Amino acid sequence: MSIEARTAALDAIFEAQGEGAVYHESDGAGGFLPDVPVRVKFAAPEDFQEIGEIGMARKDRMLRVRKSEVSTPKANDEFTVRGERLRVYTRPLANRDGTAFTMKVVAA
Repeated sequence: MSIEARTAALDAIFEAQGEGAVYHESDGAGGFLPDVPVRVKFAAPEDFQEIGEIGMARKDRMLRVRKSEVSTPKANDEFTVRGERLRVYTRPLANRDGTAFTMKVVAA
């Protein structure tokens, strides 16, 4: 499948299953650049981690956004989704096609 076909499929998924949000890009000086409307998807929320012999369930909120809407997301950027402001607290990771990013978010 070509990159164009994969991008079109991703766009269709975000249109059908995603939700409207607002992206607030950090300006690096404690403020934010102008708001940008985007569509996002929440990813799998639960993760199980083992630390030595101890296992613990951790609830992480993972957010996905298309690169076509947010080309360079970074830690400390924020999104408003469902009226809740969420701060990116990890380096966003691109999918293998480079068409979307997944990042961990917490309440801002």
